[in-house]
Amino acid sequence: MFNDQELMEWWDYKKHNRPFIVEFLYAYSFTKRPNMKELIDHGIIRDVTATPQGFEPLSKDQFRTILRLAQADPRGFVH
Repeated sequence: MFNDQELMEWWDYKKHNRPFIVEFLYAYSFTKRPNMKELIDHGIIRDVTATPQGFEPLSKDQFRTILRLAQADPRGFVH
């Protein structure tokens, strides 16, 4: 989203209140990606007005449901 120069500008904007920066690692792609309706129908997201705007915790059951909907092999994810 930001190049190095833009990150430096945000970092130096308020020295005593620095931003929280997250770097994402792409590790796996589902072959079949569940859509919003499927996630709502299976209780992962409450409804369209409650779409996630950031990070939200998932229960183990919700995560297993996503893996099942994505037709992913759960052995690599769930312990």
